[in-house]
Amino acid sequence: MQRQKVILDCDNTMGLDGRDVDDALALLYLLGRPEVELVGVTTTFGNGTLEEVQRATERLFEALGIRDRLSLVRGAASPDDRGGPAARFLAGAVRSSPGRILILATGAPSNLYGARQLDERFFTHAGGFMLMGGVTEPLVIGGRSMDELNLSSDPEAARILIGSGAPVSIVTGNLCLPALLDAGRVGRLLRGLGPRLSGVFGPPIERWAARMRERCGLRGFHLWDVVAAVYLTTPELFEDRTVSLVSTPDDLARGLLRIEEPVGGSAPCVRMPTRICDMDRFWKVVMRAWLEAGRILDPA
Repeated sequence: MQRQKVILDCDNTMGLDGRDVDDALALLYLLGRPEVELVGVTTTFGNGTLEEVQRATERLFEALGIRDRLSLVRGAASPDDRGGPAARFLAGAVRSSPGRILILATGAPSNLYGARQLDERFFTHAGGFMLMGGVTEPLVIGGRSMDELNLSSDPEAARILIGSGAPVSIVTGNLCLPALLDAGRVGRLLRGLGPRLSGVFGPPIERWAARMRERCGLRGFHLWDVVAAVYLTTPELFEDRTVSLVSTPDDLARGLLRIEEPVGGSAPCVRMPTRICDMDRFWKVVMRAWLEAGRILDPA
């Protein structure tokens, strides 16, 4: 079986007080998928400042024991800081394996545009882009309307990538609402990971779940970035379609994706999943990958 090369471009903040944990759970998922060859992880601002994201991700790599196995490259701190080490890493990796590397971007898309600024063939030579972000309608959680925080963090980069003609898929926040990780599944995950890794994931997961309960009245939390990772590996679990995007720059500044059907005209086209078809199977796929990653990372 030929493994799919993947780079995760993320804004992980697991371990920081009051911050989201789904980037780290997406990484754990990818590490547990045998068909995925994770080429590297690049960091970007988004859930926190770049300094916060970089610090949290370095600590996560250390805790998982993967610092010597997997590249971790510092990325963009803002839309005005796109051309740093992560952009160079992305451009070089795609150049060395044209058409073979998929990029899963779960934070601001600044590193991707930065790589395109360094190499004009970057978008067309990548195997494809999976973006987590954007909304097609108001994102209401626990009765509260939530801001979009990925595409809107660098709307110019999002616009350039979406309009580039490269194969782009977008997993919206709206799609992820059914994927709520509740206490029962958290318990199963932590028991399956064993004492060491449950010590890594357990406390920040429990703090984040408590925050979502207090803030939104939820009995768990949404797995935004994990859903995008599952769509990358197991697209048959989703109902999807190709759509034309007619978002204006002002729309993208709010993360709003305006779609037009049928596909045609000059508007850029993207692949967009619209529904998770089988939630029972979705959870089985996710849990199996998480527990397999635990077995690999902590065989004892």
